[in-house]
Amino acid sequence: MYSKLKGEDLIQYERLSKDAAQIKQQMNALINRPVVYGYIRVSSKSQAREGNSIEVQKKELEEAGVEVFFEDVYTGTTTDRPELDKLLNQLKKGDTIIS
Repeated sequence: MYSKLKGEDLIQYERLSKDAAQIKQQMNALINRPVVYGYIRVSSKSQAREGNSIEVQKKELEEAGVEVFFEDVYTGTTTDRPELDKLLNQLKKGDTIIS
């Protein structure tokens, strides 16, 4: 297709190709930018009465700049943390975890 273009069509094609490359670079920068993750875990409903509820923790993490949250509700004796596992599996270089 490119070899068939002449004159103004060729100039427009080259300009659009350059614009497309710049847009792709900007999109990749957005997709790959570092993310601040927050991890919240509560072990019991009594934590809500003690001021350590998911809501309180989330508010504090929001104030610290967290963008994406992961929450688990498990006792300390349970080692299963599915949301923590999800978080750890999507981390990339430059990301931050706040807990």
